[in-house]
Amino acid sequence: MISIEQSRQMEYFYKRTKKRLFFVSGVLFYFLFFISCDKFEGDQQVPAFIKIDSISVRTDFNTQGTASHNIKDAWIYVDGDLIGPFELPCIAPVLAEGKHRITIRPGIEVNGISTLHSPYPFYERLEYENFTLRSDSILDFKDTLKTTYTEETIFAWMEDFQAGISIVDASKSDTTIVQISNPDMVFHDPGVLHTNRSGMIALTSEKNLYEGSGPEGIAIPTDNSVVMMEINFKTENVITTGLWVDTYSNIFQEAVLNLNTTTKWKKIYVNLTPAVQRNTDAYSFKAFIGSLLSDGNDDAIILIDNIKLLYR
Repeated sequence: MISIEQSRQMEYFYKRTKKRLFFVSGVLFYFLFFISCDKFEGDQQVPAFIKIDSISVRTDFNTQGTASHNIKDAWIYVDGDLIGPFELPCIAPVLAEGKHRITIRPGIEVNGISTLHSPYPFYERLEYENFTLRSDSILDFKDTLKTTYTEETIFAWMEDFQAGISIVDASKSDTTIVQISNPDMVFHDPGVLHTNRSGMIALTSEKNLYEGSGPEGIAIPTDNSVVMMEINFKTENVITTGLWVDTYSNIFQEAVLNLNTTTKWKKIYVNLTPAVQRNTDAYSFKAFIGSLLSDGNDDAIILIDNIKLLYR
Protein backbone atom coordinates (compact mmCIF):
# COMPACT_ATOMS: atom_id res chain seq x y z
CA MET A 1 0.00 0.00 0.00
CA ILE A 2 1.46 3.36 -0.91
CA SER A 3 1.81 6.07 1.67
CA ILE A 4 -0.23 9.25 1.92
CA GLU A 5 2.85 11.22 0.82
CA GLN A 6 3.27 8.99 -2.26
CA SER A 7 -0.40 9.51 -3.12
CA ARG A 8 0.06 13.29 -2.86
CA GLN A 9 3.14 13.09 -5.10
CA MET A 10 1.15 11.12 -7.68
CA GLU A 11 -1.64 13.69 -7.55
CA TYR A 12 0.91 16.52 -8.04
CA PHE A 13 2.47 14.70 -10.99
CA TYR A 14 -0.97 14.19 -12.56
CA LYS A 15 -1.87 17.91 -12.25
CA ARG A 16 1.52 18.99 -13.66
CA THR A 17 1.23 16.55 -16.56
CA LYS A 18 -2.33 17.69 -17.28
CA LYS A 19 -1.19 21.34 -17.50
CA ARG A 20 1.55 20.37 -19.93
CA LEU A 21 -0.90 18.41 -22.06
CA PHE A 22 -3.25 21.40 -22.19
CA PHE A 23 -0.31 23.57 -23.29
CA VAL A 24 0.80 21.14 -25.98
CA SER A 25 -2.80 20.78 -27.21
CA GLY A 26 -3.11 24.56 -27.41
CA VAL A 27 0.10 24.93 -29.41
CA LEU A 28 -0.96 22.18 -31.82
CA PHE A 29 -4.36 23.80 -32.27
CA TYR A 30 -2.69 27.17 -32.99
CA PHE A 31 -0.46 25.79 -35.72
CA LEU A 32 -3.11 23.53 -37.26
CA PHE A 33 -5.59 26.41 -37.33
CA PHE A 34 -3.30 28.85 -39.11
CA ILE A 35 -1.90 26.21 -41.44
CA SER A 36 -5.48 25.29 -42.34
CA CYS A 37 -6.29 28.96 -43.05
CA ASP A 38 -3.38 29.19 -45.48
CA LYS A 39 -4.18 25.84 -47.08
CA PHE A 40 -7.74 26.77 -47.99
CA GLU A 41 -7.04 30.17 -49.51
CA GLY A 42 -8.13 30.15 -53.16
CA ASP A 43 -9.99 27.12 -54.53
CA GLN A 44 -11.58 25.13 -51.75
CA GLN A 45 -13.08 21.66 -51.86
CA VAL A 46 -16.42 21.41 -50.11
CA PRO A 47 -16.21 18.43 -47.72
CA ALA A 48 -18.55 15.53 -47.22
CA PHE A 49 -19.60 14.83 -43.64
CA ILE A 50 -19.82 11.73 -41.45
CA LYS A 51 -22.32 11.89 -38.58
CA ILE A 52 -21.97 9.59 -35.56
CA ASP A 53 -24.17 9.93 -32.50
CA SER A 54 -22.68 7.25 -30.25
CA ILE A 55 -20.86 3.93 -30.08
CA SER A 56 -21.92 1.19 -27.66
CA VAL A 57 -20.41 -2.19 -26.75
CA ARG A 58 -21.89 -5.66 -27.19
CA THR A 59 -20.57 -8.51 -25.01
CA ASP A 60 -21.11 -12.12 -24.11
CA PHE A 61 -21.82 -11.56 -20.41
CA ASN A 62 -20.65 -15.04 -19.34
CA THR A 63 -17.20 -14.73 -20.91
CA GLN A 64 -16.67 -10.96 -21.31
CA GLY A 65 -18.70 -9.43 -18.50
CA THR A 66 -20.73 -6.27 -18.60
CA ALA A 67 -21.12 -4.08 -21.70
CA SER A 68 -20.63 -0.88 -19.70
CA HIS A 69 -18.23 1.50 -21.40
CA ASN A 70 -17.00 5.07 -21.52
CA ILE A 71 -16.38 5.58 -25.23
CA LYS A 72 -15.67 9.27 -25.70
CA ASP A 73 -14.80 9.69 -29.34
CA ALA A 74 -14.62 8.15 -32.81
CA TRP A 75 -11.30 7.87 -34.65
CA ILE A 76 -12.32 8.05 -38.30
CA TYR A 77 -10.22 6.69 -41.19
CA VAL A 78 -10.93 6.88 -44.92
CA ASP A 79 -9.15 4.21 -46.99
CA GLY A 80 -6.81 3.65 -44.04
CA ASP A 81 -5.84 7.31 -43.63
CA LEU A 82 -6.70 8.96 -40.33
CA ILE A 83 -9.10 11.88 -40.71
CA GLY A 84 -9.00 12.56 -36.98
CA PRO A 85 -10.49 11.81 -33.57
CA PHE A 86 -13.90 13.41 -33.02
CA GLU A 87 -15.69 13.76 -29.69
CA LEU A 88 -19.09 12.09 -29.72
CA PRO A 89 -21.62 13.01 -30.94
CA CYS A 90 -19.89 14.38 -34.00
CA ILE A 91 -20.26 15.55 -37.58
CA ALA A 92 -16.82 15.04 -39.11
CA PRO A 93 -15.74 16.80 -42.34
CA VAL A 94 -14.03 14.60 -44.95
CA LEU A 95 -12.30 15.91 -48.08
CA ALA A 96 -13.25 12.94 -50.26
CA GLU A 97 -15.94 11.96 -52.74
CA GLY A 98 -17.18 8.72 -54.26
CA LYS A 99 -16.90 5.19 -52.83
CA HIS A 100 -14.46 4.70 -49.97
CA ARG A 101 -13.68 2.36 -47.10
CA ILE A 102 -14.70 3.95 -43.78
CA THR A 103 -13.08 2.71 -40.56
CA ILE A 104 -14.22 3.85 -37.12
CA ARG A 105 -12.23 3.06 -33.98
CA PRO A 106 -13.84 3.65 -30.56
CA GLY A 107 -11.76 6.04 -28.45
CA ILE A 108 -11.36 6.44 -24.69
CA GLU A 109 -9.73 8.72 -22.14
CA VAL A 110 -6.62 6.85 -20.98
CA ASN A 111 -6.44 6.86 -17.17
CA GLY A 112 -9.45 9.18 -17.15
CA ILE A 113 -7.33 12.12 -18.38
CA SER A 114 -9.46 14.37 -20.57
CA THR A 115 -6.49 15.47 -22.68
CA LEU A 116 -5.13 11.95 -23.26
CA HIS A 117 -7.35 10.18 -25.80
CA SER A 118 -6.60 7.02 -27.74
CA PRO A 119 -8.36 4.30 -29.73
CA TYR A 120 -9.06 1.47 -27.29
CA PRO A 121 -7.01 -1.53 -28.47
CA PHE A 122 -9.47 -4.05 -27.03
CA TYR A 123 -12.52 -2.77 -28.92
CA GLU A 124 -13.09 -3.99 -32.45
CA ARG A 125 -12.77 -1.41 -35.20
CA LEU A 126 -15.87 -0.92 -37.34
CA GLU A 127 -15.28 -1.39 -41.07
CA TYR A 128 -17.60 -0.23 -43.84
CA GLU A 129 -16.69 -1.00 -47.45
CA ASN A 130 -17.78 1.03 -50.47
CA PHE A 131 -19.55 3.82 -48.65
CA THR A 132 -20.40 6.72 -50.91
CA LEU A 133 -19.29 10.19 -49.82
CA ARG A 134 -20.82 13.22 -51.52
CA SER A 135 -19.62 16.80 -51.28
CA ASP A 136 -21.76 18.94 -48.96
CA SER A 137 -23.77 15.86 -47.93
CA ILE A 138 -23.99 13.98 -44.61
CA LEU A 139 -23.37 10.25 -44.29
CA ASP A 140 -25.47 9.57 -41.18
CA PHE A 141 -24.90 6.44 -39.09
CA LYS A 142 -28.44 6.73 -37.72
CA ASP A 143 -28.39 3.57 -35.66
CA THR A 144 -26.10 3.41 -32.65
CA LEU A 145 -22.82 1.82 -33.73
CA LYS A 146 -21.87 -1.27 -31.74
CA THR A 147 -18.41 -2.64 -31.22
CA THR A 148 -17.22 -5.78 -29.43
CA TYR A 149 -14.05 -6.94 -27.73
CA THR A 150 -11.44 -8.14 -30.23
CA GLU A 151 -10.77 -11.84 -30.64
CA GLU A 152 -7.21 -11.27 -29.41
CA THR A 153 -8.39 -9.89 -26.05
CA ILE A 154 -7.46 -12.10 -23.11
CA PHE A 155 -9.66 -11.67 -20.04
CA ALA A 156 -7.09 -12.49 -17.38
CA TRP A 157 -9.38 -11.65 -14.45
CA MET A 158 -12.94 -10.43 -14.05
CA GLU A 159 -14.92 -9.53 -10.92
CA ASP A 160 -18.58 -8.49 -11.15
CA PHE A 161 -19.67 -9.47 -7.60
CA GLN A 162 -22.63 -11.44 -8.92
CA ALA A 163 -21.53 -14.82 -7.52
CA GLY A 164 -19.26 -14.36 -4.53
CA ILE A 165 -16.03 -12.36 -4.47
CA SER A 166 -12.71 -13.39 -6.02
CA ILE A 167 -10.77 -10.46 -4.53
CA VAL A 168 -8.33 -11.55 -1.84
CA ASP A 169 -8.01 -9.14 1.09
CA ALA A 170 -4.40 -8.30 2.00
CA SER A 171 -3.20 -9.19 5.49
CA LYS A 172 -2.50 -5.50 6.18
CA SER A 173 -6.18 -4.61 5.65
CA ASP A 174 -8.20 -3.85 8.78
CA THR A 175 -11.49 -3.95 6.85
CA THR A 176 -12.83 -6.07 3.99
CA ILE A 177 -14.76 -5.83 0.75
CA VAL A 178 -18.32 -7.15 0.86
CA GLN A 179 -21.04 -7.89 -1.65
CA ILE A 180 -24.08 -5.58 -1.55
CA SER A 181 -27.47 -5.64 -3.31
CA ASN A 182 -29.04 -2.37 -2.15
CA PRO A 183 -30.65 -1.06 -5.39
CA ASP A 184 -29.87 2.52 -4.38
CA MET A 185 -26.14 1.77 -4.19
CA VAL A 186 -25.24 -0.89 -6.77
CA PHE A 187 -24.10 -0.28 -10.32
CA HIS A 188 -26.89 -0.82 -12.85
CA ASP A 189 -25.95 -1.99 -16.34
CA PRO A 190 -28.95 -1.10 -18.53
CA GLY A 191 -28.06 -3.90 -20.94
CA VAL A 192 -28.01 -6.71 -18.35
CA LEU A 193 -31.00 -7.26 -16.09
CA HIS A 194 -29.27 -9.47 -13.52
CA THR A 195 -26.37 -7.17 -12.58
CA ASN A 196 -27.81 -6.39 -9.17
CA ARG A 197 -24.76 -6.64 -6.91
CA SER A 198 -21.60 -4.59 -6.39
CA GLY A 199 -18.64 -4.55 -4.02
CA MET A 200 -18.44 -2.18 -1.06
CA ILE A 201 -15.61 -1.14 1.24
CA ALA A 202 -16.42 0.81 4.40
CA LEU A 203 -13.59 2.84 5.94
CA THR A 204 -13.76 4.36 9.42
CA SER A 205 -11.31 6.07 11.73
CA GLU A 206 -10.84 2.71 13.50
CA LYS A 207 -10.66 0.63 10.29
CA ASN A 208 -9.06 3.00 7.85
CA LEU A 209 -7.05 0.79 5.48
CA TYR A 210 -8.08 -1.60 2.74
CA GLU A 211 -6.16 -3.48 0.07
CA GLY A 212 -7.22 -6.39 -2.09
CA SER A 213 -5.93 -8.11 -5.22
CA GLY A 214 -6.79 -10.71 -7.82
CA PRO A 215 -6.80 -14.30 -6.62
CA GLU A 216 -3.54 -15.38 -8.27
CA GLY A 217 -0.59 -14.19 -10.28
CA ILE A 218 -1.05 -13.99 -14.06
CA ALA A 219 1.75 -14.66 -16.54
CA ILE A 220 1.65 -11.68 -18.91
CA PRO A 221 4.34 -11.37 -21.61
CA THR A 222 6.40 -8.27 -20.78
CA ASP A 223 7.88 -7.50 -24.20
CA ASN A 224 5.01 -6.07 -26.26
CA SER A 225 1.78 -6.76 -24.42
CA VAL A 226 -0.90 -4.09 -24.02
CA VAL A 227 -2.44 -4.32 -20.55
CA MET A 228 -5.45 -2.42 -19.21
CA MET A 229 -7.76 -2.61 -16.21
CA GLU A 230 -11.38 -1.50 -16.50
CA ILE A 231 -13.28 -0.47 -13.36
CA ASN A 232 -16.67 0.98 -12.53
CA PHE A 233 -16.47 2.95 -9.29
CA LYS A 234 -18.22 5.43 -7.03
CA THR A 235 -16.20 6.53 -4.04
CA GLU A 236 -15.96 8.96 -1.13
CA ASN A 237 -12.24 8.26 -0.76
CA VAL A 238 -9.28 8.09 -3.14
CA ILE A 239 -8.64 4.60 -4.51
CA THR A 240 -5.18 3.48 -5.58
CA THR A 241 -4.84 0.96 -8.41
CA GLY A 242 -1.81 -0.92 -9.64
CA LEU A 243 0.02 -4.22 -9.86
CA TRP A 244 1.79 -6.70 -7.65
CA VAL A 245 4.94 -7.70 -9.54
CA ASP A 246 6.42 -11.14 -8.88
CA THR A 247 9.99 -11.76 -10.02
CA TYR A 248 12.31 -14.64 -9.21
CA SER A 249 14.10 -12.50 -6.65
CA ASN A 250 11.45 -10.12 -5.31
CA ILE A 251 7.75 -9.32 -4.93
CA PHE A 252 6.74 -5.67 -4.90
CA GLN A 253 3.94 -3.23 -5.70
CA GLU A 254 3.69 -0.74 -8.56
CA ALA A 255 1.07 1.92 -7.86
CA VAL A 256 -0.25 3.16 -11.22
CA LEU A 257 -3.23 5.48 -10.79
CA ASN A 258 -5.31 7.17 -8.11
CA LEU A 259 -9.08 7.27 -8.70
CA ASN A 260 -10.53 10.47 -7.27
CA THR A 261 -13.78 10.80 -5.36
CA THR A 262 -17.03 10.92 -7.32
CA THR A 263 -20.69 11.15 -6.34
CA LYS A 264 -21.84 9.10 -9.33
CA TRP A 265 -20.69 5.89 -10.97
CA LYS A 266 -17.82 6.27 -13.43
CA LYS A 267 -16.01 3.94 -15.81
CA ILE A 268 -12.24 4.23 -16.16
CA TYR A 269 -9.59 2.50 -18.26
CA VAL A 270 -6.33 2.18 -16.31
CA ASN A 271 -3.21 1.77 -18.47
CA LEU A 272 -1.00 -0.90 -16.87
CA THR A 273 1.17 -1.38 -19.96
CA PRO A 274 4.21 0.68 -18.82
CA ALA A 275 4.27 -1.07 -15.44
CA VAL A 276 4.31 -4.48 -17.13
CA GLN A 277 6.83 -3.66 -19.87
CA ARG A 278 9.43 -2.14 -17.57
CA ASN A 279 9.46 -5.25 -15.35
CA THR A 280 11.00 -7.61 -17.89
CA ASP A 281 12.15 -10.06 -15.20
CA ALA A 282 8.63 -10.59 -13.82
CA TYR A 283 6.94 -13.94 -14.31
CA SER A 284 3.51 -13.00 -12.94
CA PHE A 285 1.34 -10.01 -12.00
CA LYS A 286 -1.70 -9.36 -9.81
CA ALA A 287 -3.93 -6.31 -10.07
CA PHE A 288 -4.72 -4.58 -6.78
CA ILE A 289 -6.96 -1.86 -5.39
CA GLY A 290 -6.38 -0.07 -2.11
CA SER A 291 -7.49 2.89 -0.07
CA LEU A 292 -6.32 4.71 3.07
CA LEU A 293 -8.88 6.98 4.73
CA SER A 294 -7.99 10.55 3.83
CA ASP A 295 -7.01 13.05 6.53
CA GLY A 296 -10.04 14.91 7.86
CA ASN A 297 -12.53 12.13 7.00
CA ASP A 298 -14.24 10.16 9.75
CA ASP A 299 -15.55 7.52 7.37
CA ALA A 300 -16.01 6.77 3.67
CA ILE A 301 -17.89 4.35 1.44
CA ILE A 302 -16.20 2.90 -1.65
CA LEU A 303 -18.25 1.12 -4.32
CA ILE A 304 -16.55 -1.04 -6.98
CA ASP A 305 -17.86 -3.13 -9.85
CA ASN A 306 -16.97 -4.81 -13.13
CA ILE A 307 -13.20 -5.10 -12.75
CA LYS A 308 -11.58 -6.49 -15.89
CA LEU A 309 -7.86 -7.16 -16.31
CA LEU A 310 -7.19 -7.42 -20.04
CA TYR A 311 -4.14 -7.98 -22.18
CA ARG A 312 -3.20 -8.90 -25.74
